[in-house]
Amino acid sequence: MDAGTRICYHSVMDLSRADEKQQIDAGANVLRPQRQGLDWRRKWEGILSEFEELTRPMELPMDERTVHAVADRYRAFFCSVYHLKDALAVEVCRQPQGGGVIDVEAGLRAQPTLLLVADLCNVAKHHKLDKPPRSGVEPEFVEAYGVSDEDAGNWRVLKLIRHGNDMKEALDVARSAIEAWRTLLVQWGLL
Repeated sequence: MDAGTRICYHSVMDLSRADEKQQIDAGANVLRPQRQGLDWRRKWEGILSEFEELTRPMELPMDERTVHAVADRYRAFFCSVYHLKDALAVEVCRQPQGGGVIDVEAGLRAQPTLLLVADLCNVAKHHKLDKPPRSGVEPEFVEAYGVSDEDAGNWRVLKLIRHGNDMKEALDVARSAIEAWRTLLVQWGLL
């Protein structure tokens, strides 16, 4: 991972972008990350980071607003996981790895969890699938619960997904999706 460039400014500096200006005070530390674009590696790192956040127990007071906010984060997470394919398709499919072109869609189709994630992403965006489900059955985001761990003094959000006759926990689907992508990325020689 690129460390970026750390700069300590001893005088006032203006950072300009189009019509937007931000003034940085003298003595401020500024970090300018080296990789500014959202390439597949940054997207992958963001997915891993968000998953880590989703697995972290909550220390805030348990309330309805926080449960809903975490449930929304799961929906956004599944969209990010699914759309990793787009970043890979743009950057990697056109660059042969080991003599062959990587077929991201074929890899996706070979991973049932990623097909479920594709459907979850589309349900999250459109509330209903307008095409046949890629996973075979249209999934449904169902209830979310705040569940306390009295012994640890914290709590977490349990978000449920119905997929056919199966009830799945969103965290388990997220974990499985990361492992499916990791398997493909290793298979393609990218990790």
